[in-house]
Amino acid sequence: MKHAIDPTVDCVFKAILGSNEHINLLHNFLNAICKDDLISPINDLTILNPYNEKEFLSDKLSIVDIKVNDKAGNTFQVEIQISVPVSLKYRMLHNWAELYSRQLTEGKTWNVLKPVISIWLVCEPVFHEFSGFHSQFTFYDKKNNLNLGEHAKIHVIELSKWNKSQIDNDLDLWAHFFKDGKAFSKDGLPDNMNTHEMEEAMAILKQFSEKERDYDRYMLRVEYLREQNTIKEDREIAKAELKQTKNELVESKNELMESKNELMESKNELVESKRLSDKVILEAQQDIDKLRQQLRSRSRE
Repeated sequence: MKHAIDPTVDCVFKAILGSNEHINLLHNFLNAICKDDLISPINDLTILNPYNEKEFLSDKLSIVDIKVNDKAGNTFQVEIQISVPVSLKYRMLHNWAELYSRQLTEGKTWNVLKPVISIWLVCEPVFHEFSGFHSQFTFYDKKNNLNLGEHAKIHVIELSKWNKSQIDNDLDLWAHFFKDGKAFSKDGLPDNMNTHEMEEAMAILKQFSEKERDYDRYMLRVEYLREQNTIKEDREIAKAELKQTKNELVESKNELMESKNELMESKNELVESKRLSDKVILEAQQDIDKLRQQLRSRSRE
């Protein structure tokens, strides 16, 4: 290919999994991840916010997640996340809850609710205590072995943790593709990944690589993401500097209070010394007066 293309860049990601033209790739991807979530394989998908190249050309804030319904009424959300902000876990929960609640329009009952399955592909580690790359979350009471229902599922695919030596299933194919696809766009697919779906996904990377307009669009997104990451880093640096300044001010305040307390102690010691000194002087004066009286008495005798 002419240029290396990273499939995790949002416009490429959505062109691969969010395009009606390549909806068979979305079928394969969803079935690879959600095969244990539903009774039968996913089919007859409808993409609610399909990929539109014009939106990426004109709107830097275009919606880059993928929302899908299947024939059974289940809702799927797929999102790529390059970095891991502190609030990411809460965002995952909020996005799932927002999609689930959106089903219940005015006049409808609880019985119309269908499962909502969120899938997050994350380029950096999310759960540092977990060595695997695929985690699944539900509303489950582990202590009493109770499940609140089958409507909730959040999948997290931590791409940086996928390091298997062999491909065992379609999930491995997709994890390997999104983790190392930039290298594939330069060197070609490995022999163990020559499936119809992977070849079609590679063709999309080739389009972004070799068509100047698509490559320009890709670079615009890369620059935009770099700009956003720079803003984020600058904000984090500013927050760290502000925190450091605040800590230094607190430390200075504590030192000032300590100096003030030491000064008060010194003042109290000085007052106490003066009091003792005055007492000694008074007692000495009393002793002198007493001695004088004794001398006068003796002289009279």
